[in-house]
Amino acid sequence: MIEVLFAVREDQFEENPAIPTSLDFVAEMNQLTYMLTLDSTCKPEPISDAFESDENYEENEKNIKLFEMKFLMKMNQVHWILMMKAMEKKVMLMKRKEKEKQHTIVDETETTLLKPRQEVYPILEKEYVEYFEKLFQHQYEIVHRLENVKSTNVAKFFTHLLTANAISWSLTKINHRSTDSTSTQYFQDLFPYDSPNNT
Repeated sequence: MIEVLFAVREDQFEENPAIPTSLDFVAEMNQLTYMLTLDSTCKPEPISDAFESDENYEENEKNIKLFEMKFLMKMNQVHWILMMKAMEKKVMLMKRKEKEKQHTIVDETETTLLKPRQEVYPILEKEYVEYFEKLFQHQYEIVHRLENVKSTNVAKFFTHLLTANAISWSLTKINHRSTDSTSTQYFQDLFPYDSPNNT
């Protein structure tokens, strides 16, 4: 270790320059060198003395504190307004997610585990009943635009809700005039008659 230090010193610190070349921006002719000794006298420069005594110190301090309080109050108001806007957005988002959840439940493929879970939503939470009833009417209005598989799944789902008395039967007022060829498949799945067990 000591031998390495002596070797570095003998090489005049070539590998360890005082100023790395990447940081040496000042040309040699523009460099200024100051020689200072510890016991040399120096002339004070009043221009560089930044401190000035303030005759109205107490009054200025009061004004500064008053300004700080006003600024902080303004910032608090801004923060409060931003927080309230964020809360409003959050509430709106939650309401939107509730509606999306209803559609998601309808859109998911029918499985034996999904049916009881979907039935529990309107039974346990009464606010879901209104959503599902509106959803039933909405799906009936757009059934002609659904694919056969989706139409079948939606019909099976609402059949399950109707038979479980989770939604009101008053929604199903159907006659020959209210049905057309496009919704026939939907009603065949809603009120199946292929097997005596399904009727």
